[in-house]
Amino acid sequence: MSAIIHALKSSLDNFKGKSMLVALSGGHDSMVLCHALLELKISFSCAHCNYRLRGEESDKDAIFIQEFCAHYKIPLHLKIQPINGLETSNIQEKARNIRNDFFKKIMKDNSYDYLLVAHHAEDRIESFLINLIRGSGLNGLGTMPAYNQSIIRPFIHLSKSDLNSFAEERKIQWREDSSNSEDKYVRNILRH
Repeated sequence: MSAIIHALKSSLDNFKGKSMLVALSGGHDSMVLCHALLELKISFSCAHCNYRLRGEESDKDAIFIQEFCAHYKIPLHLKIQPINGLETSNIQEKARNIRNDFFKKIMKDNSYDYLLVAHHAEDRIESFLINLIRGSGLNGLGTMPAYNQSIIRPFIHLSKSDLNSFAEERKIQWREDSSNSEDKYVRNILRH
């Protein structure tokens, strides 16, 4: 059994019969999560935000997600909320706030029990380092628990290479976000 399938089964064993919403960007990690859920025949819905920050590329991400969900008959909640990429305020924080508000509304309106996100161990380390750089106290340094109220992170103890192996073995397709290669965001600077 792959590390991905084992982690997902272990994480969700206590949540059988609960309704699940997946935060789906169309990127590598969230596509691995969706394919693992499909492999385990676990019912779920998806939610995606298109901020149109990357123009046509962002729209192609949304189309890719719509086609994926239609193919597998997965209910999809899509929000299009353009953000002006030229603004000097924190774009990532603005996007995160829009996304979090959207997920909360969908969960409330549709009675979803849990939101699944595909964060893995490297994401946790990056968040810890970012919070450390920003001078967070102890609460800010305790980032990304496996379970947090209605959020489940089934891959939080797995490495990116675990997700890579799963994607490679199953020939999973995903969309690459070109902004991940830019060094204008602190997270990307740490990653690179």
